[in-house]
Amino acid sequence: MTRTLIRNIGECFTGDIASPMAEISSLMIADGSIEAFDPPAGSAFDVELDAGGVAVMPGLIDGHIHPVMGEWTPT
Repeated sequence: MTRTLIRNIGECFTGDIASPMAEISSLMIADGSIEAFDPPAGSAFDVELDAGGVAVMPGLIDGHIHPVMGEWTPT
């Protein structure tokens, strides 16, 4: 099992209309799923990522694409 710690989160958007933001500064991911928000200090992890204060949206899948069709769309 691979565990990834993402730290230094600036904003966390929940997707919940009633409570759209949460005060979360780090999260732990284990095998592609969120294991914990703000895990305890000293938690074991394999990979550590510094989010640099950016916003996170757990569960968001961006389906945005730019299809290229011949010479009609600049690449």
